[in-house]
Amino acid sequence: MPSIRRTIVFAGIVILVVAAAARFLPASVASPTGIVGTVTDLTSKRPLAGVRLRAGAYEAVTDASGRYRLPVEAGLHAVRAEAAGYVGMTHRYLTVTEGDEASVNLAMVPEDASPEEAAAIEAAFLRSAEEAAARQAEAALATGTISVQGLAATGVTEAPATIRVVMPDGAVVEMGLDEYLKGVVPNEMPPNWPAEALRAQAVAARSYAITGAGHADVGADVCTTTHCQVWSPIQYDTTDQAVDDTHGVTARYQGEVIRAFFHAHCDGQTRSTQDAWGSTVSYCQSVACPCGYSSLYGHGVGMCQFGARALAAEGFGYVDILKHYYAGIEVVGPPSPTLGQPALAPASGDQSTHFAFEVTYLSANGAPPAVANVVIDGHAHTLTLAPAQPAEGRRYRLETSLPAGEHQYHFYFDDGTGNAARLPTSGAFAGPAVHPAGTPLAPAAEDGTVGRYLTFSTPDDWAGGEHQGTWIGPQGDGAVALAEDATTGTYTSPVLDAPLAFVALGAGWHAPTPGGAQMRLEVRTSADGATWGTWQVVEEDNEPDEGGATHSALLFGEGRALQYRVTLSAGPSGARPALEDLHFVCIDSRDGPQAPDIVASGGSASADEAADAMPQIITRQGWGANEALMTAEPEYRPVTAVVVHHTATDDGGVDPAAMVRAIYYYHAVSREWGDIGYNFLIDKYGRIYEGRSGGSGVVGFHAAAYNWGSVGLSLIGNYQSVDVPGPMRDSLTWLLAAKASEHWIDPLAEQHFIDRVLPTIMGHRDVGITACPGARAYALLPDIRSAVAGLLSSQPPQVRITAPSQNAAVRGVVEITASCSVPVGEATLFVDGTEVGSQSGGMYSWRWNTAAVPEGRHTLRVSVENPGGVSAADAAVWVDNTPPTGSVTVPTWSRSAAVPVTIGSTDAVAVQFSNGWIWEGEDLRHQEGTGQRVEDPEALNGAAWRGTPGDAAGWWHGPYTLALPTWRDYQVYYRLKSPQTSGAAPLAILDIVDNLSTRAYASRTLAGQDLATAHYEEVALNLVYQNTAPTYNGEPNGLEFRTWFQAQADLYLDRVSVFTMPQDLPAPTWRVPNAEGEHTGVARLLDEAGNHYDVPVTTRVDATPPEELGTTADGATRVMDVLSGLDTSSAAWSASANGGRTWSEWQTLPITPTVQPGATVGVLDEVLLQAPEEAGDLVRLRIRDMAGNWRVMPPFIVELPLVVRGGAG
Repeated sequence: MPSIRRTIVFAGIVILVVAAAARFLPASVASPTGIVGTVTDLTSKRPLAGVRLRAGAYEAVTDASGRYRLPVEAGLHAVRAEAAGYVGMTHRYLTVTEGDEASVNLAMVPEDASPEEAAAIEAAFLRSAEEAAARQAEAALATGTISVQGLAATGVTEAPATIRVVMPDGAVVEMGLDEYLKGVVPNEMPPNWPAEALRAQAVAARSYAITGAGHADVGADVCTTTHCQVWSPIQYDTTDQAVDDTHGVTARYQGEVIRAFFHAHCDGQTRSTQDAWGSTVSYCQSVACPCGYSSLYGHGVGMCQFGARALAAEGFGYVDILKHYYAGIEVVGPPSPTLGQPALAPASGDQSTHFAFEVTYLSANGAPPAVANVVIDGHAHTLTLAPAQPAEGRRYRLETSLPAGEHQYHFYFDDGTGNAARLPTSGAFAGPAVHPAGTPLAPAAEDGTVGRYLTFSTPDDWAGGEHQGTWIGPQGDGAVALAEDATTGTYTSPVLDAPLAFVALGAGWHAPTPGGAQMRLEVRTSADGATWGTWQVVEEDNEPDEGGATHSALLFGEGRALQYRVTLSAGPSGARPALEDLHFVCIDSRDGPQAPDIVASGGSASADEAADAMPQIITRQGWGANEALMTAEPEYRPVTAVVVHHTATDDGGVDPAAMVRAIYYYHAVSREWGDIGYNFLIDKYGRIYEGRSGGSGVVGFHAAAYNWGSVGLSLIGNYQSVDVPGPMRDSLTWLLAAKASEHWIDPLAEQHFIDRVLPTIMGHRDVGITACPGARAYALLPDIRSAVAGLLSSQPPQVRITAPSQNAAVRGVVEITASCSVPVGEATLFVDGTEVGSQSGGMYSWRWNTAAVPEGRHTLRVSVENPGGVSAADAAVWVDNTPPTGSVTVPTWSRSAAVPVTIGSTDAVAVQFSNGWIWEGEDLRHQEGTGQRVEDPEALNGAAWRGTPGDAAGWWHGPYTLALPTWRDYQVYYRLKSPQTSGAAPLAILDIVDNLSTRAYASRTLAGQDLATAHYEEVALNLVYQNTAPTYNGEPNGLEFRTWFQAQADLYLDRVSVFTMPQDLPAPTWRVPNAEGEHTGVARLLDEAGNHYDVPVTTRVDATPPEELGTTADGATRVMDVLSGLDTSSAAWSASANGGRTWSEWQTLPITPTVQPGATVGVLDEVLLQAPEEAGDLVRLRIRDMAGNWRVMPPFIVELPLVVRGGAG
């Protein structure tokens, strides 16, 4: 079944809690599918017994040792942990593969922590000063210089509904802003801190996120690292609530959202941007702070987090906390949604008249409402989108007949976050006046698919039902809520007559369920009002809609009456749910072509849509699509994957074509998607139905983030416990073969898709928290992939060279890869007309040693053949094995850890840096008998470690002592050589693991054929270092860069080094540790082919502004800087003649120092500044050091003549 198309989720980042040791150790027996792990107290590390864990419908309780096992199915899951006395937590987006047990160890946070426990929590959640400073500084500084103009005027006036996030692998995905913040706030502030402090942090984090543009170059707003704000899939009830409580709230200065800097703690006085960065941002002033610390932790600008906690403990609300730290701001929520242009037509009529109620809904972010009702005579009726939409807002409409009498109505909408709009604001509109007809007319017949709603949102709507532990509460327009003394309760509706005879029933509801609270909805139907079906649990779709409402999948079967039952359960900490709005849509889609009667000539797709022997595709026209309902403009992406779904419910005896029409109406109208979500549907007889309008490559609405670049195919029915019928399976195989051929998809391959590696033919559960496409259908996918490959093997092939690209520069041993439109028996590579080799089995990859050919242009050709024909593809490449040349210049002093770099080179295109992360191979640890130290003039240090075939195989590794800033990307280089430069036999396995070998970051096999010559070469592994704790059992942090010598041939290890990922020229930044003093490193220049040239670099960091030491007896101000020294040319003064309301421009204070021998001209350690001689003027002074840090002295009144005296230091 489909998931939403707008607000999206994604998988692939596992932070803090996943220890997948089983993936890297040999397995002796097959493991059952599930999630296992241990739950501990974060502060004491002791195991917690009796913790309740849930993953969808699966539940488990930890034993006495804190262990648990959830026997879930393969797919994407969210694991929730609840225990009395602890903050509820959820690990979202956890992937479980078939036959694998994913290990998830959870550390729970006590709700009421002792001082000792609080200290442990803070140590776990608050990052080090180095990381905090790096995050804030890098976001604010551009090549070492604060961009104050950009901070002072952000131009942002509202919080958007979504935010674009660039993942560590470079993929950009769009997610709901609040969903993003729920993964951010617990990484910035401990979840057991006071609620008002957490709310202040949520607002600051929201404001900070939406005013950033640090990743505009890749089409994103933020990343998931300390460069912006760390995001993780670990969420806590308290921080989730803080985000929900402040939905859309931002801090604004003069109408624009501020760049809300924050830091861990100050020393009792925060810093202004003038203090920290030398220029003024009006809302970032220095203020007194009750944090209780005497030292600075971070840059000191903006909100002090420990100070926010202290203020919250004193009773301050989050608004007052924010206003304390950001001067002159307003804390503004999103504009409440508004309603306008109400209309009723006609104003009067009789019982046969269809009255149209219309209103326009306007929301700040353009999202649809969670509740859209017109309340007529106390009873709610669901509104749907009107056919004609205005330029701004959304126009909603209801057409209905009414009984005789005088009526009144009002409109009621809710945006899903507690912001309601009512029109009129009180009372009601009069009308319509309905008079009895002399002879009542039968309702006008309607053609095509018809949907009618039963809506429950007011006390009158809930009346007549049975309450057990529930009552009608004040939430929304009136809601079913738990009684005051109940922790669980049930509401059962009376028997309800449906507004029409239906064959499909859908449900939508708005029911806040905070902090582990739950709501369950059940329904039963009757075709005659006398005989009833069994109660069915109404399963929610895997994601809520963008507007905050939740919808079910459609239930099929004929009905004339229904009854529903709602069960509410409080969360473990007492959080209580409420059902504020519920509607059922009854759909009658029987008017239209019936599947057996659809004539092939009128219902088949064009020939290019089908492969040979493929069944005909019933077009939208063929199955009776009402194109007036199709309002979603087509959007296109290159297709690289297929997602298989099922519609999730039994057919109930309904004709398949009528089911397709019902799904279309439900998606396009009820869900407001504007079209059917799937690209194709298949019924149990094997008939294929065209879905989403737009043709090949059109983006559907079926798999959230994974809509873009995929085709969604849905099997009509529920295949969780029922086998897929043979005709359906055959048609699925044929349709997959057609799409694979059309889009060059290898049905047996896995690839990186959106944010992780996935099969090219996948189930919905691979990318969404859902059971879709059902256990039985999902289990068929491996066989279906093979069957698809078999169908494709006889089609005429087409081939293209996928790497290297046309006219690429290449060096060393190059991997050449090719792809084919269909499987072929063999692919052959030619270089300049000479055959290099052939590959078979679908893995078309060759290694070409460019050292064996002259530098310059060469032509690659790949030729393929199968029973269907022959094909070839060419690509030109340029061989370049010559290192680049050039110079690297860095400033002597820098005021931040982001050091600007100037490159002088005619052939370098990128640069990367190593901060002394270099280790000699002969000095590492080596397993006994695996080799020996040898003198080697080719080695950079004159020696290396050598293993020979007579030695034992084993590891060469650490100890590696380094502090890599986390959440960044690196390249690890192994400098190796071997006389064996051919063959696929492994010489070594290179890998990167944590220091206990329980988590692998990267690995590759090194064979002789990977080496271009018998001389030293550098082999790189990419390291995405995402975590401050790569091990999860309390052991120290650490990494190992290992060489697993295989004893197949001589192998020399000279050096292991780590560099940052390459930065493009011309304006790179060298990021050094956030510590003052000297820093040395290596800048590596890279040319287009990847050849490198290393240049040593040295700089010094001075992040401390000059120090004001007081005033002398004659009124002079004494200023000192002991690191970089004072920049005498920067001394200046400014005066105010109106008590400080306005100031003159800064004017230079000339300094003529006496320079001692050996001192740098113009650089002083200390100066005395005296103010201008104008009597009675208010004056301020400033000076900066050689690193660029400013010191601005407080204003004062002076009467002395201006004198500046200095002495060299």
